[in-house]
Amino acid sequence: MASRDAIEHEITYPYGIDVVWEALTESEQLSEWLMATDFTASVGSRFTFRDHEPWPDGVIYDVVGEILVCDPPRRLAYTWASPPKHGETVVEWNLFPVKGGTLVRLRHSGFESLGKAGQEAIDMLRDGWGGLLSDELMVHLRDRCDDPAKSAVG
Repeated sequence: MASRDAIEHEITYPYGIDVVWEALTESEQLSEWLMATDFTASVGSRFTFRDHEPWPDGVIYDVVGEILVCDPPRRLAYTWASPPKHGETVVEWNLFPVKGGTLVRLRHSGFESLGKAGQEAIDMLRDGWGGLLSDELMVHLRDRCDDPAKSAVG
């Protein structure tokens, strides 16, 4: 049964940890595969992700957040809030060098404490994160790297 508090995804990319880290922390790259943003990977900095498409309820939400943890190139955590409908949750990325690339673990948590709005959000975001990681980020990394073997670890 799926968790009602957290979304978790794990994927291995055939690129080195620094290449993947940059795709998760540089505003130009985030804007290419996730959402337009003024993201700066520094603890305490605030940012906005500007959504391009309406959610299933027909509304385009901006996501606002603050960097909680930034430990390059291994761990990144930030708050994620889509006011006014959904409360604040936490997105955490953990990166691990593995043979042939980088293992990425995403955990987006804190939905259960938000009641009905949190359950609506987790239902909308669960598949969204999966597609972003397996499709959008994978294509972004491939397009930015001429030869994955040059960037791969091990």
